[in-house]
Amino acid sequence: MKRYVRKFSISAFATFGALTITLLAYFFTSKTIQEREELEFKNISFQVNQSISSRMKTYINALVQTRSMFYVTTEVDRSEFHNYVNNLNLLKLYPGIQGIGFTQRILKKDLKSHIAAIRREGFPDYKVWPDFERPEYHSIVYLEPFDWRNKKAFGFDMFTDPTRRVAMEGARYSGKPFSTNRVILVQETEQDIQYGFLIYVPYYDSVDVDATIESRREKLKGFVYSPFRSKDLFRDILEPIRNERVGVEIFIGDDASENLIFASKNLQGIKSPEQVLKNDLEVAEKKWLIKTYALPGFSKESDYTAPLLLLIIGLLFSLSLFWIVWKHQKFTRLERERAKNLEALHRIGKTLSAELNLEKLVQAITDVGVELSQADYGAFFYHAVDEKGVDCIRFTLSGLSRETTENQELPFDKMYSTIFHKKTTYRCDDITHEPDLIQKLPFLNLVRGHLPVRSFMAVFVISRTGKVLGVLFFYHSKVGIFKDREQMLVEGIASQAAIAIDNAKLHQEMTDAVAARDEFLSIASHELKTPITSMKLQFQLAQKLIMNDDEKVYDREAVKKRVLLAASQLERMSKLVNDMLETTRFSSRRLDLIQEVLDLNDVTQLVIDSLQQQLDSKNIKLTFMKNAQDPLVYGDKNRLEQVLNNLITNAMKYGNGKPIEVITEEKDNSLLLMVRDHGMGIPADKIDSIFNRFERVDSNSPIRGLGLGLYISKEIIEAHKGKIWVESVLDQGSTFYVQLPRF
Repeated sequence: MKRYVRKFSISAFATFGALTITLLAYFFTSKTIQEREELEFKNISFQVNQSISSRMKTYINALVQTRSMFYVTTEVDRSEFHNYVNNLNLLKLYPGIQGIGFTQRILKKDLKSHIAAIRREGFPDYKVWPDFERPEYHSIVYLEPFDWRNKKAFGFDMFTDPTRRVAMEGARYSGKPFSTNRVILVQETEQDIQYGFLIYVPYYDSVDVDATIESRREKLKGFVYSPFRSKDLFRDILEPIRNERVGVEIFIGDDASENLIFASKNLQGIKSPEQVLKNDLEVAEKKWLIKTYALPGFSKESDYTAPLLLLIIGLLFSLSLFWIVWKHQKFTRLERERAKNLEALHRIGKTLSAELNLEKLVQAITDVGVELSQADYGAFFYHAVDEKGVDCIRFTLSGLSRETTENQELPFDKMYSTIFHKKTTYRCDDITHEPDLIQKLPFLNLVRGHLPVRSFMAVFVISRTGKVLGVLFFYHSKVGIFKDREQMLVEGIASQAAIAIDNAKLHQEMTDAVAARDEFLSIASHELKTPITSMKLQFQLAQKLIMNDDEKVYDREAVKKRVLLAASQLERMSKLVNDMLETTRFSSRRLDLIQEVLDLNDVTQLVIDSLQQQLDSKNIKLTFMKNAQDPLVYGDKNRLEQVLNNLITNAMKYGNGKPIEVITEEKDNSLLLMVRDHGMGIPADKIDSIFNRFERVDSNSPIRGLGLGLYISKEIIEAHKGKIWVESVLDQGSTFYVQLPRF
């Protein structure tokens, strides 16, 4: 009996212990699954919020970029607007946006002329509606794509609608993108009516407008805007992360029913969701509320088999407990790491989107890539433009100083055109097993001391147009360091980097355009001041003589001298203005050619004859050698004469009065025209830039001009599918070459 009791006691104790441990394991595992469900739900909510935020920033950036076109090209016609929006490719890349449009501000006194102008464009039924009298109108004049749905909004004055007017006034007086509350778009039909909203970006008559309300009220020219159909928009945004166990509601403002702009279909009939997460989001100066719901059954998808088995099977509890603890630790670590990675990518995305300096941007990309990939060091090879405007390859380093590298050319193009021609991520656990790869990798043979490298990874940075912007390279001294996690993180960085680099380059182009404009105005004002001052002095002298009844004012020779001087200065001003107008046409790509079959010898002889009087007055001998037989070209006679006139007059200006040779020759299947002088020549550091705008051989020279002649000549020749270049030796002269296709 005692033995039985003893066995029972031991069995009961063992059973109690096993059950205790099993129950503890069951409780612990159940809690882990619950935490996993909560973490999964938070991750889904975070992805929803980030997807909406990222997409709306893309749309707002597109609107701001479209407004920039109006500042760069002050008179934007309908075809230019269509081509620009079409080239953005926004509607194909990010469906959901109804379009991009422009609404023009029209004063009451200008309404009739505005309507007449639009009707002359081919819209005889155009009108601004609704039709009632008011101080100013805001008519939709451009809206792309101009399809049947968007045509319903053509001419609509959105300022007459109270909801739209609040947003338009907010944009007008703040100078920032501004969103409406919920509206029904005028594009809606009787079928599938959706709520929507609009975002406006104000466009003023200049970039630098005063911050006062009065100034912005008066200087507003219109709005670049986009209408959005909410269901279409958010279904597309949320499609990649669609989960039937999760529902989403989106409000502009608080969660009042009149502010609801989107609700998932699977929320219909749901009264008590398991979990709800609320996230605030600011879009175009409006507070949005994103509510994410875990629907009933969300937790039922989780697997409770393991804890149930532990509850039923008390045997092997130690091994089971060990397995559960190990799985729990591993799962918790991975989920935390995942959340940390998502947070890091979000933080990095904000940093990259805010940086517009290309050099700082690529360095930040390299540093972050090394940090997240856990590499010993890394490099970023990227396409850039040097000081002379020539494409080149540059690189940044992280974890390694430039002083450790040899001064050698980096084989970037050859490398990625051979082993990386597919433009996809390349990963190698141990490069010692691939000797051919070692010879092609950057820095492995350039670094002094040849740092030990085993693991290697290369990730391409590719723009949305498919162009390779650069390649990120990462190295580590240990084997098998770069796994799927590191590849996923760096590829995420690369996708964000592509957008950031495109934005930085666009910003730099805009900055350069403004600088070129300022330089143009400075030089033009200086050059125009000289002839004006000269004429002013002459006429002031004549005025003084007249006021004093001095008979010298009627002296024939004095009057003749003043008239000739005035005519000369007016001719000079006319040429300066013509050069400025030509430059404006080239900048806006509005050069029109009237082409016909021409004899290059005849055109050249005609220009020489027109300049013969000037040549004789300066005692300059010009020789024309016609070495080309039947030199026929297909071109614009006036434009080609303009080029020849520029080249020959330049030879007269800078040739020091020495002879000039003009030669035509045949070369392959083209014609070559040469203008050679024996004057001052061009310094070697000016050869590559002499055809740029405002570039002059010697800015201190008494020979005046805007420095536009060669720039205009280059644009004309390239429009004829030809080439122009120069060869020069300082103090010995220059030869300008023009090569044109033979007809």
